[in-house]
Amino acid sequence: KSFIHAPTGLGLPLTGGKSAIGIEKSLALARDAKVLLNIHRDEFSYFEWHRVMMIGIEQGAVVLSEPCFMSPGVVADRHFVAAGLDQMPGWLVRLVESPEGEVLAQQVDALGAGELRERFDLRNELSALAFLHSTGFCHA
Repeated sequence: KSFIHAPTGLGLPLTGGKSAIGIEKSLALARDAKVLLNIHRDEFSYFEWHRVMMIGIEQGAVVLSEPCFMSPGVVADRHFVAAGLDQMPGWLVRLVESPEGEVLAQQVDALGAGELRERFDLRNELSALAFLHSTGFCHA
């Protein structure tokens, strides 16, 4: 099962006519996911905090992301898996289908969930994001 969200950057995230999906549904999808795939839409590889941390790691998904600019307190290949586009198909197979990938996914998930929850109170961050989204303040 897959859910693909490819924002245009022209409106609120996860919205649009009959296919609109709110923050609650996106969080539920992430909780059901084994892997959250994060691909940059352009050459600016900033760390998408809300997507990687709150929608991915905090919900228990292992984040597989293109390399990002550094973010204080979060370490690639420790809290999430960083790989180039050409390496992602292999990583997806490893994470989903191999015993080695299962162990790696558990290690990354434990580090992400444990260390990052101690370092950052993600519940407060998530509540703030949900509030801003509900007021229409958050734009893609």
